[in-house]
Amino acid sequence: MFCNKCGEKLADDAKFCTKCGTKINNEPKMGSIVFRRIGQLYGAVAPINVFVDGMQVASIGTNQEVRVPLSIGAHQVSFNYWCGNNNQNIFYLTNQNPNIRITVKLGYGVITSDPKIVNVENI
Repeated sequence: MFCNKCGEKLADDAKFCTKCGTKINNEPKMGSIVFRRIGQLYGAVAPINVFVDGMQVASIGTNQEVRVPLSIGAHQVSFNYWCGNNNQNIFYLTNQNPNIRITVKLGYGVITSDPKIVNVENI
């Protein structure tokens, strides 16, 4: 983190700038994760449910995208399509990269299809 007044590099928990004495605002910062579903014919009718930190936050249909505002920090992300959640992933929103886009599509399965993450990018 850097001082907004003089540009001095500071510790992440700094209350004041060590160079110029300016008070540092350490309130929790906000970011977001944009969930985007790639269009494909297979499974196009049913939505993919999106869970963040154990709570459902969205359902995304084919070629849809939704932005979920979240605090800076680590967040557990999982998806649900028809039956049960697939693997859980941890994503980090930081002050330097507070917004990311996660692109998903359905994988092909014998009995069921699990949503697969195909791309993660800073936006």
